[in-house]
Amino acid sequence: MQLVVDKIARSFGINEIFKDISFMIDKGEKIGLVGVNGSGKTTLLRCLLAPETVDGGVVRFEPGLKIGYVEQGFQNIGTGSLWQFMLRSCPEIVTMREELAALEARSAQLEPGTELDGVLEEYARVTKRYEHVDGYNYEAFIKRVLIGLG
Repeated sequence: MQLVVDKIARSFGINEIFKDISFMIDKGEKIGLVGVNGSGKTTLLRCLLAPETVDGGVVRFEPGLKIGYVEQGFQNIGTGSLWQFMLRSCPEIVTMREELAALEARSAQLEPGTELDGVLEEYARVTKRYEHVDGYNYEAFIKRVLIGLG
């Protein structure tokens, strides 16, 4: 199971939003979260994104699972285009790209030796992580999402 939610509960003061919510989502499953305004959909999503906020129960993710979330309404889009907003939606990838560029520039200035070896080892470590999060396909993924949303 990619995600297991077991009897979670959330309330705000005396207002109980939900209790005893349990479900599982397996890899490849597609789900929809439907309900009237104020029924707790956003609260449930926030509990999944920050499991420490639940009042009871357990939220478990499969190790290595990566969760993305864009708030409804795009109130926090800030300046720039929608494309730029989407690029910023995964700051880890942007940070790694900047780090890789800095390491490339630094390695170009160094003579062969211990310091260059250290920079190249760091470059290999960051590259491995970048590949793990599929950084090379990030723009293609964003494009597919935006096309899917029309």
